[in-house]
Amino acid sequence: MNTYKLLLPLAETDSDNPSELSIKVYDIWYFERSQLHNNPSYDETFADQLLNRIEQLIAAKSKPDFIVDPNCQEAGYQLNKLSLHSSKYADIKERFALEYFFILDSYYSYSKEIRVTPSDDEFWYWFSLKLRQYDLSLEKVYEFLNFQLKRCSTKRGSDFMEMLNLSLLQYPDFFSDRLLQTVNAWINKNKKEAVSLNVAQTYNVLQGKDSLSANVAQTDNIKKVIDKKTKSTSEFRWNKTAKREEQLDLLRNQLINNGFISNITYERFESNFDGKLNKKLKINWLKERIALIHLLNELKGFLNPDIYTKYDGTIGVAYFAGHFLHKGEVINIRNWTSAKSRLNENKEKYKDDFSCNFINLIISNLKGLA
Repeated sequence: MNTYKLLLPLAETDSDNPSELSIKVYDIWYFERSQLHNNPSYDETFADQLLNRIEQLIAAKSKPDFIVDPNCQEAGYQLNKLSLHSSKYADIKERFALEYFFILDSYYSYSKEIRVTPSDDEFWYWFSLKLRQYDLSLEKVYEFLNFQLKRCSTKRGSDFMEMLNLSLLQYPDFFSDRLLQTVNAWINKNKKEAVSLNVAQTYNVLQGKDSLSANVAQTDNIKKVIDKKTKSTSEFRWNKTAKREEQLDLLRNQLINNGFISNITYERFESNFDGKLNKKLKINWLKERIALIHLLNELKGFLNPDIYTKYDGTIGVAYFAGHFLHKGEVINIRNWTSAKSRLNENKEKYKDDFSCNFINLIISNLKGLA
């Protein structure tokens, strides 16, 4: 059991309110900060990764409280804040103790009213962090999960439990054994009812539509043929240089720490750049697709040049789709190709400057190793 599963009593921040759909980022920050400072066994690496994600989310969803201006009347106050933040940055406990943070010269407060809803990226990451707080209030687990399930339509009820199951697998270190046991008991209790409702809905839809069964069977046969033809090799490869291992390790750490990909071992990460396909070892991309496309286009010079199309020099979806998931789902090449076309036509509408700027910094660090 990892050390940061050992939790202290809930902080008084409304984080123990089961009848709340959205996740308050401030509650996550406040709760985890209390654990870090009062539990000697708390994992500081986890704390560092979490705080990076919190800061990135706050900056993406809000405007800075102020931007340092040496010429304004409050310049002294602003510069003192910036100086203090800089002096604490290397120590995660001292950094977590601050009530604010800076991104370059922009000041943000952790107490901003930022909420994560099911429509947001990485909802299940933040959902899992909130769920883990109920380890200290097990009697409220059922109430919390029942409320979440009721907010889903009947059709999506089984989807909710499926995603909950995946969250337990994706973030096992968040949960104590007793909490896992409690959540699994709730899942088993509700699974039969949800499955029965879905079966009934499916039966009603199929009435008078016998041809649908034939189409489903035909589709399954096509998928089997496609699977047989799937190649075990790939042209998606990192160039072999003396710095290859160091470059890939830097890229992996930066992507994890800044919330671009799910946690993954170096061995699994590196295997995706060896020109081999393994469905079980895919990299799970958590941000929007435009950010992944931007990253891979910027990695030109590190990756096999054959994966970049000749007519415009950009990455071809087919070359990387076999190595990535997008928010836990398989990448559909046709949909992504269509989306890429829309992105090119409407760059202003779909652009994500915040993610792209972070990626540019990562690329700059990589080039420093070349």
